[in-house]
Amino acid sequence: MFYFNFCIKRTSKYLLRFTLSMLTLTLLPKYIYSNQQDWGNPTNIRLINSPKDDFAPCWNSYEKRLYFSSDRKGKSKLYITEIDEQGNFTEPKELSDPLNKSTTNISYISFLSETEAILNAFRKGYSQAYLNIFYTQRRSGQWQKPIPLDSLECECFMLHPTVSKDGNFVIFSSNLDDPNQLDLYIAYKRENGVWGNIEKIEELSTDGDEITPFLASNDTLYFASNGFGGPGGFDLFYSVRKFNVWQSPTPLSQLNTRYDESDFAVINDTLAIFASNNIEGLGGLDLYLARRISKEEVVSEPIPKLDLSISVQIPILRVQQEFEYELAQFPQMFPLDLLNQKYEPIPLNSNFLPSLDALIQNYLVILFQKVSLNKIEITLSYDTTKKEIDGQIKKLVEEFKQKIDSFQNLVKIEHNNSDYIIIKTQKEELFEPIQIGKFTSTYEPPILEISVNARPASLLSSFEISIRGTEINRVGYNIPFSTSIELKQDSLSGLSSADTLFIDLIAKDTAGRSYLMSYPIVLNRSSVFYKKTISFQNKKIERYYLFRPFSDFENRFDLKKILEKLAEYSQNIKSIQLVGKLDSKDPEIIELTGQIANYLHLSPSQVTLMQKTSDYENTLGKIPPRCIILLVEIK
Repeated sequence: MFYFNFCIKRTSKYLLRFTLSMLTLTLLPKYIYSNQQDWGNPTNIRLINSPKDDFAPCWNSYEKRLYFSSDRKGKSKLYITEIDEQGNFTEPKELSDPLNKSTTNISYISFLSETEAILNAFRKGYSQAYLNIFYTQRRSGQWQKPIPLDSLECECFMLHPTVSKDGNFVIFSSNLDDPNQLDLYIAYKRENGVWGNIEKIEELSTDGDEITPFLASNDTLYFASNGFGGPGGFDLFYSVRKFNVWQSPTPLSQLNTRYDESDFAVINDTLAIFASNNIEGLGGLDLYLARRISKEEVVSEPIPKLDLSISVQIPILRVQQEFEYELAQFPQMFPLDLLNQKYEPIPLNSNFLPSLDALIQNYLVILFQKVSLNKIEITLSYDTTKKEIDGQIKKLVEEFKQKIDSFQNLVKIEHNNSDYIIIKTQKEELFEPIQIGKFTSTYEPPILEISVNARPASLLSSFEISIRGTEINRVGYNIPFSTSIELKQDSLSGLSSADTLFIDLIAKDTAGRSYLMSYPIVLNRSSVFYKKTISFQNKKIERYYLFRPFSDFENRFDLKKILEKLAEYSQNIKSIQLVGKLDSKDPEIIELTGQIANYLHLSPSQVTLMQKTSDYENTLGKIPPRCIILLVEIK
């Protein structure tokens, strides 16, 4: 069973961290609520268990019925059952909704509302399939086919989502930071409904694995771990959040055994349900019912006296982003032998690439992304007798079919005897040139001056200042404290798309109590895009990259598109030199130079071949294989 193998045998780990954002923090509550979580008398729910794995229970309070996952029919699917006040279950039924008819395994559903839910399903990645978080809606009384939750999509495992009672955050387990272990993470729901600001819960992290979180309330979290010690492999724990810090977890001793326990979920005030692979069960994993013996005690505690404050010289940080780019032809014909390499993940909606190598290496990936995003039909024509290339292309086509439904019928393949892939389509916008370049960011002011104070200072034991999303941190012991942090692009790369910079302060007092506060600084961003110009042989030039071959110019959208960019300011062009391994007698080169001159209304003498390329390569680097560089001299 995929869940058991991955979460128990392979052991993955996921962390959760909840961060408080406010300008100053004083710990004001007069009481701490100490919930004694006594769960006892676990019983095997034989009516709903099977000889296979049964797991991932979730009570749907809107429908008043229990959802759980089972692989009793070979794949993990959702089943439903009802329960009365005495804890008696009805015969389980397989969910008949479209959600359950997905071809992939689905599990771990968590309900956002009466009509919305998230769950786990497999998503095809570039190198393998990953369990990620999906989204589903209930329409006409049925849960619809799941779709990937794009804002939480990851080339990693993101498992066991559980939604807070107020719907403002979700906790899940993931190997986001370490492929060999699972930790608990939190993501927050923004005002536009998109989930983001993923953080790890450091307080609940171990060298082992933390899995299957369940939020009984906004401040009470159950989970399973094999890193906190206990009688079995995975044991059940809970943690209560006090003063915005998750406290040391407490084991559910009455339920933990020498076997694995996980998937704890509360049904109501007196009943809970969990999964265990106890050998006395019917299958690998069985569901067990637990009854609660709880006593909520209110323990008085003196009001903490430590007041913290952070001050920074500015409320707004101005970020100037500059993108200096060159244009590269997006080829309509591409040699087969350049595809014999490993593809690298390229983000969807990529408008630019860091290098020409990235374009060459990921040509098909970028092509298929353009096809799927713009619903453009294409035909790939190439020599299908080359089985290695044929296998690469078909595999990538299948990956995109699995990832994007609308991609299904957009790509066709036909046979020819060429050593080139020839893309046939009626849509010339497919071949808009690619921008090659890089972003640089500058900050105003370039240095943050941060001051920390606490009253009374004698209560402070230690503290740490960090900028969230970066590795920048400072540790201190004495108050008042001041520090200067230089803002550099490499150290703040994790904030490339953020709209707020958070300065986090974590402090401890002499009684061992923890304090957490955050200071937000608005990031005011502005961006400038401009073509890169270089100096060569005392000339101011722009550089364009073309790929061979250049035959059939009249039917080549890709060549025309890059010449259209040049034509926008052809009156400012002084001359054009073609750089590469060129033969002035080559009919293809002769035709190309003539077409460039005609298209840009230049005289033939203004479009020439560079006879000696060593000067160029010594100054500006080697010329890529099968590439011709246009050096455009600007008046």
